[in-house]
Amino acid sequence: MKRSTAFWSLFRFRTGHFSLIILLRIVIFSASFQAIALITRAFFDNLTGDANIAFNPYALCAFLIANAFVRAGAIFLDIPVHFRTDFALGALLRRNAFVHVLDQPGASPLPSSPGEAISRFRGDASELVNFMTQLPFFIAHFSSALIAVIVMLKINSMITVLVLFPVVAMVVTVQLLGNRVKTYRTASREAAGSVTGLISEMFSFIEAVKVAVAEKRMVQKFRSLNDIRQKAAVRDQVFSAGLQAIFQNVASIGTGIILVAVAQVMKSGKFSVGDFALFVYYIGIIAGMVTT
Repeated sequence: MKRSTAFWSLFRFRTGHFSLIILLRIVIFSASFQAIALITRAFFDNLTGDANIAFNPYALCAFLIANAFVRAGAIFLDIPVHFRTDFALGALLRRNAFVHVLDQPGASPLPSSPGEAISRFRGDASELVNFMTQLPFFIAHFSSALIAVIVMLKINSMITVLVLFPVVAMVVTVQLLGNRVKTYRTASREAAGSVTGLISEMFSFIEAVKVAVAEKRMVQKFRSLNDIRQKAAVRDQVFSAGLQAIFQNVASIGTGIILVAVAQVMKSGKFSVGDFALFVYYIGIIAGMVTT
């Protein structure tokens, strides 16, 4: 089965739930963010007298509070739907995989070791489910980031290009380091499969181990495999955490670029304080979309 076909089958298994999750997360991570950005811009422009729409600060604060209540309500609706869908998809994948194993002839062994089979039932199913449940997040963040870029370009295209430069650099970095991330992640998963495989063998052949007086050798082998797993897991986590740390600073870099770039433009009156607040808020949204 092709990967896209598998994802589409999972989507059709809970079409209503996925549609509701996508709608709720667009409200939570797109519509509410846009409302905050525009209200913040209007608030600061109102204080400096540059506002195009005449709303007093109290009305704008009321809008922010109303937006917070709407977003909180959407979050409370999203949580139960998310976990019901998550558990249902995980149970479906593991059930189908187990039924497939039982349907094989008795003399036909598993295509991999018992440890790797356990890893696939646990880890691979979780990865598929995580992708499906994270996809609505990406859709919501992407729509919000797209709107942000369009609004920023309409305000000042030159500053927008400068602000987006670190984001583009981050995307290029991810593409260049993608193979290394896959290598570390694969090594970590294989090491985990080796450990679970040895555990399965120890419990399956415990009498043979006792007859051969091989307890110490089995313990040494177990420690050796765990050492390998530890090194692979640490390498994977450190590399991933390093990339994540770089990504999380993109918003700060973009804010610094805005501070440097808008100085002369603000003096000429073509860039208001509200526009500055809007750009600072939007760069966080765009950086969040890339790291999602």
